[in-house]
Amino acid sequence: MSSYSYGDHYVHIKIRVPKKLTRRQRSLLLSYAEEETDVPGTVNGVEPSTGGSSSSGERRHTQTEEEEGGGFLSKLKNMFS
Repeated sequence: MSSYSYGDHYVHIKIRVPKKLTRRQRSLLLSYAEEETDVPGTVNGVEPSTGGSSSSGERRHTQTEEEEGGGFLSKLKNMFS
């Protein structure tokens, strides 16, 4: 494919949604959903909270993401806007 082409470029993204989650995976996803505040929409089973019940390791990971400029979804959103 030539890098000098003009016109529309299509990007195909394939996301594989898991059928079953372990308790730990579900807990991690719900914790992530609670922390992600700059994304519109809702997640079933997650209510907005100020405290949260994440462990210190998850907090450190979240702080690192904030220092880098946001989470994965924020970076993906910024890439396409």
